[in-house]
Amino acid sequence: MPEVSDKKTGLAIVLIVIGSVLMLDKLHLLYLPWYIFSWPSLIILFGVLLIAFKNQWEAGVLFITVGTAFLLPKIFYISFRDLWTYWPVLLIVVGIVMLVRHMEGPKNYHNKNND
Repeated sequence: MPEVSDKKTGLAIVLIVIGSVLMLDKLHLLYLPWYIFSWPSLIILFGVLLIAFKNQWEAGVLFITVGTAFLLPKIFYISFRDLWTYWPVLLIVVGIVMLVRHMEGPKNYHNKNND
């Protein structure tokens, strides 16, 4: 029997879970809001995955912010113009990311085995 890589196993489990949840929704046994599987939610999920698995804070926060900017007006039925009123939140988020990176200190990329 061929060995299955961890990535393929993980992908298979994710597909089974998503398919099961969608099937339960189609059978009206589970209610899912429409925005759970919308493209802005996928952008937010991608940002979270970048932060969680790749430790790429800047890109992750950018994707989360863009996804949220497109998703919030549809969930709360507000116009994009009203949402634009809160653009200073972007400055706050960028400042927090910069502060976190500064507190982590400089990354040591030097390979200790070459000393």
